[in-house]
Amino acid sequence: MKKEKTICNDCGFPRIIVNKKYGLCNACNSTRIKKQREQKSDIPEKFKERPIIPADAFKKRKPIAKKSAKRIADERKYVETRERKREFQKEKGIYRCFFCNAPLEDSEESGNADCHHVLGRDGDLYAEWSNLFFSHRDCHNNYHDWPVERLMKTKWYLKFIDRLEKYNREAYNQELRRLNKASVIDDSQFLKMFKPEKVD
Repeated sequence: MKKEKTICNDCGFPRIIVNKKYGLCNACNSTRIKKQREQKSDIPEKFKERPIIPADAFKKRKPIAKKSAKRIADERKYVETRERKREFQKEKGIYRCFFCNAPLEDSEESGNADCHHVLGRDGDLYAEWSNLFFSHRDCHNNYHDWPVERLMKTKWYLKFIDRLEKYNREAYNQELRRLNKASVIDDSQFLKMFKPEKVD
């Protein structure tokens, strides 16, 4: 059934009325809707009247320090202790990789040897002389990244555990726990190899 045309209340032409409430044709009704949307998107007058505050009127916040004063002091102490120990080992002829036990050589191309923290880096241990040991970069990365099963296949790992017992019993026992957790040694072997720490 063909729709009859009626005079549009806006444009005055005979058109098909799509908005019976206002008596508008399609084109006029679209214009009405567009105007309504524009009015809704307008910024309210109360916001337009607000004065613009210059950026320099606000108090500048003090930037948060990337490192605390204590951390900076700890790092300074760590660097000093590390370099003193490096020079000491070189003078004594014992500047060797903590893991593979091969001699270490510092150069401009390869840089200085890595420094391994045997008992971690927390608190005073970070700059503790007895906690710092030098190593090749590859050996250091492999020790931290590889699973125990893969370390067991290297030439140096078992000898390293033997040396570790002499250096630090706490670190030695931690390594035994790592082996036990990986099921490389069972509980009976762990208890047999475990070395109680010396009590002064």
